[in-house]
Amino acid sequence: MSATMTKPTTRKVVKKVDGVCVVYSDGSIRLDKVRLSYPWVGKPQKNVNERTGEETLSYSLSAMLPKETHRAAMEACSEAVKALEKQMTAKGKGKAGAPFKYQNTKKFIKNGDAKDEDGEPLFPNNPEYAGHWIVNARSPNQPQIRSAQRDVETGKPARLTAEQAQKLIYGGCYATVLIRPWPQDNAYGIRANSELLAVQWQSKGTPFGNANRLDEDDIDDSLDTEDVNEADDGGFGSDDEL
Repeated sequence: MSATMTKPTTRKVVKKVDGVCVVYSDGSIRLDKVRLSYPWVGKPQKNVNERTGEETLSYSLSAMLPKETHRAAMEACSEAVKALEKQMTAKGKGKAGAPFKYQNTKKFIKNGDAKDEDGEPLFPNNPEYAGHWIVNARSPNQPQIRSAQRDVETGKPARLTAEQAQKLIYGGCYATVLIRPWPQDNAYGIRANSELLAVQWQSKGTPFGNANRLDEDDIDDSLDTEDVNEADDGGFGSDDEL
């Protein structure tokens, strides 16, 4: 007699707002229909610590949450920050016994319309952040990457390779992002961070900056070739004429 083993389910949906966000019992949060900015998903970004000179590699992105539609997602992230503050208070991090509070610049979620102490935009190089809340997520490990299409064999979202992600996921596209908030408390500072767990491409969007730069394969496919011996010198002549 054989018994079918089933994987115990401990992770449950705590809150769900269709098309906006899902909050899970393990503390992770899914952000739906967000626009990506500065995505480093297919390959890692090199970071240099200004104080120590130490170099590290990490995967990261900024998710733009439209204020018109994603208030529930903002509230879910804000509640997660409050939960982290309670943890820090329990560790005695509050001043003079007061509850611990993160500075706004030390939170993984920020107001895209915020001003600094001088009244200048907090994100002067990102005018597209206006009207959004910005969620920053990072991880030393490559996140799981999926497409919006279903894998015919598994019935689950199709997996994307790092190479496919490099072409498909860019600043300006739309995606679903899975994050897990966590409290940083070490020699590098105290912050409310979020770990980047997964990214699912959803749809195209107008690229930001030079995000629409063609890769080498696209360049090669766009150009014609001719035999080297028959090629024109381009008007520059030979080296002997210099």
